Order: sequence, then C-alpha cells, then structure tokens
Amino acid sequence: MPYHIKLIKALSYSGAVEATAAHPDVFLEDEATAQAAVASGYFTFAENPGTTAPPETPTGEITLIDTMNVTQLRAYIKKNAIEVDLPSGTSANELREAIAAANAAAEDDAAAAQFMAGEDPGTTAPPETPTGTEGN
Repeated sequence: MPYHIKLIKALSYSGAVEATAAHPDVFLEDEATAQAAVASGYFTFAENPGTTAPPETPTGEITLIDTMNVTQLRAYIKKNAIEVDLPSGTSANELREAIAAANAAAEDDAAAAQFMAGEDPGTTAPPETPTGTEGN
C-alpha cells in the first residue's frame, strides 16, 4: 500500500526522502520510511490515505501530427499527396493512423528500392576511360 506524506515545515527537505515547496508530496511503498519522515516533524501523512502516486510522465514521442486537429490533418494529407480515401466525418485519430500507415509504406518502398539498387550491379554506368591521347 503506498504511503502519501506531505512536506509541511520547510522549503525543502533532503534525507530519507526528498521534497521541495514546489513538490511537497512524497509517495512511498515502505511504511518505516514514511513513519520516520513524519516523526522528523517536517512531514505529515496526507489526509487521504488511499491516495496513489501520480501517473508517470508519458514516455512516447509526440510529433506534430499528434497536435493537429481534423482540418489540419486533412491539409497535411493534401499537401503531402498522401493517397487515402477517408470520408468526411473521419476522426482525427483515424486520420493520424492513415498518415502513419502511408508514411510506413513509403519508408518500406524507399528501403526496398535502395535494396534493389544495391543488388543489381548493372544499374550504374561503368566509368569512362580517359581520352585525349590520340594524335600524339
């Protein structure tokens, strides 16, 4: 059971736990550590003992596409000549999925083209031999 304690006496505290005035809440799994911090006089147990720790910050990548609304997404699709057939009323998430799928397909096509170009040695012209030695 997580223990929620709150800094009450100082602007910051550094010891068994750390807290600042900007971030006074501390969430602990260990009851002994929570009890020791409260016994120091700098902390108190939060009023709601069932409080759980706040969710962690999302770790995924946020791209420009993630911040666009439906109108902006449709403009992006048009500007980048992405071929999708989505009816009016399509949600922003569906548009984002279509863009992601089109981008993945384009990357796959580019990788395949690069692979194919590397396999066929006849795709490059042979170097020209120097000339200009005639008539000497």
